[in-house]
Amino acid sequence: MFFLRKFIAATLFPAALCAELMAIGLFFLLMTRRKSLGKIFLSAGILFFLLVSQSVVSDALLRPLESTYPTLQEPGRIASKSPKSIRWIVVLGGGYSFDPDLPITSRLSPASIYRLIEGTRLLRRFPRSRLILSGGTIWNKESEGKGFQRLAIALGVDKQRIILEEKSRTTRDQAVYIKKIIGNDRLVLVTSASHMPRAMAMFQKEEMNPIPAPTDHRVSKNPSPVYMRLIPNADALVKSKRSFYEYLGLAWAKLRGDIN
Repeated sequence: MFFLRKFIAATLFPAALCAELMAIGLFFLLMTRRKSLGKIFLSAGILFFLLVSQSVVSDALLRPLESTYPTLQEPGRIASKSPKSIRWIVVLGGGYSFDPDLPITSRLSPASIYRLIEGTRLLRRFPRSRLILSGGTIWNKESEGKGFQRLAIALGVDKQRIILEEKSRTTRDQAVYIKKIIGNDRLVLVTSASHMPRAMAMFQKEEMNPIPAPTDHRVSKNPSPVYMRLIPNADALVKSKRSFYEYLGLAWAKLRGDIN
């Protein structure tokens, strides 16, 4: 079921949808007599591609997700207001590819590296805290949590301050397993800004009270003129994929009752 869900989700991402629409259009144009229907599907695929590969559109899709929670710029204020000192910095995995021929910095995805760096920054601001690195295995022989740990130690983090969670494969799993580790203790939750709404909802579903620390923002103030952001580009397509991924994830979680 897990892998089937992954496969179905992949077919609903922008690039795949564009290809599917155009493939259907070509089929009707070349293999049937329904040429007009073929032209409609082909035109829809091209138009959809032009839209999701523009920065104006991709930013509009992603911005609501990334702006849901503010960044944790001054963690010292959070600690002073909290009735208990912050004991846990939880970093959620964002992608890992185990390849021993590559340096550890190339095995973690950019999202994972951003998350780990932010977690390490916060760890240093909360001297009594420990770092929980969360992520299991899906395609790899080594867990994402272990990959996190390797890079964290390489960056100077004391191994004694690291706890691994290596069983999870989904955000829902992470919330459940981390709950078992820390109980009702206060935690700072580190993940990508676009992923934070779904992650917060799932941790709150487990009756936890995380402090959001979003990172890996893809949308920022852009001084370039609007007409430049209307030109199709690969970065915009990546941002559109990220927004589709999260909106689908939120819809699925709501459907399953994983979030309120």
